[in-house]
Amino acid sequence: MIETKFRYFVSRMENQELINPFFQDSFYDLNLYSHERREFEHYKALGYVTGEPYDPNEAYRLWNNTHTATLEEFGITDEKY
Repeated sequence: MIETKFRYFVSRMENQELINPFFQDSFYDLNLYSHERREFEHYKALGYVTGEPYDPNEAYRLWNNTHTATLEEFGITDEKY
């Protein structure tokens, strides 16, 4: 799941740069890239360089834990919203 999203994001950025050589990454793009990259680092640290658990509940737990940890590292918590 994370690998697919990240690959899509990177290809979108590369395509924009090919179409428009003056393309500038937006603040949103940079934040998303940073978040997804860090989340992927969490996946790798847990042994998931590619793929995810077969059990859908376990896959959700893995995503939820890595996603939440990444948001907390960036200082984004439920209390702020």
